[in-house]
Amino acid sequence: MKRRSNVILGALLLTILAAMGFAAFRATSGDPASESSEEMSHKGGVQSSRKSNSANGDNDGDAIVPAAKEVVRDGRSYILLGKGVMQHAGIEVTAIQTRSEALTVSAFGKVVMPRDLAADASMYSAAYSAYKAAASRKDASEKEYERLKTLNATKNVSDKAFQAAVAKYDADAAEVNSTLQNLLSVKTRILEKWGTVVAGWLESASSRRSSRLLEANDLLVEASLPSGAGPLLNIHYGVIVSSDGKNAKAEYLSPAPSVNP
Repeated sequence: MKRRSNVILGALLLTILAAMGFAAFRATSGDPASESSEEMSHKGGVQSSRKSNSANGDNDGDAIVPAAKEVVRDGRSYILLGKGVMQHAGIEVTAIQTRSEALTVSAFGKVVMPRDLAADASMYSAAYSAYKAAASRKDASEKEYERLKTLNATKNVSDKAFQAAVAKYDADAAEVNSTLQNLLSVKTRILEKWGTVVAGWLESASSRRSSRLLEANDLLVEASLPSGAGPLLNIHYGVIVSSDGKNAKAEYLSPAPSVNP
């Protein structure tokens, strides 16, 4: 009757510990019949499990298995396993091994001619220069407008001169708006044609990557990938093999915003 009470108490203790977020572990010898008793202890926030064999009447085979303890980090509770628990449970921790795989895809591609890039780069440069020039003229006419406005208030300048300054400012402001809309339109066309990466290079006159493309030191290749080649989009560098067997290192930039059939 006393042994039955101990078993019930032990089961209750395990239930309470599980509800508190702890984990209880038991080491077995592989023979359930050889286990005669199991006692749990909790000291200093660490649980341990002791097993003993009563078949031979001694405790020479006793094993102390350090159990888990709760660790709170960044507001979250974790269960930290001791080495003994991991050994008896057959848990092994190994470092993640990296491996490399070669993906080969056959696809049609074409080299983008530098003149196509140069034409769009020149168009953007002209639109940007026109906008900056208009903005500069507007700033000057605005200052003149403010100056004559103050003088006209004290009648130190004629109304006619002031009205001329107003008209000049309005015309320059309208030109700024017009050139800005044209610049945005050109930028949108380039973005839709080349994508964000190449468009960014073309918009920067001092871009080294843009210069290398325009001077044909680097080549831009537009490839039509077959279906199922999605994993290639996660690869930054690779090798292009031409139909005549020549290899060239390649860098993946971005999906093509539009495809010409």
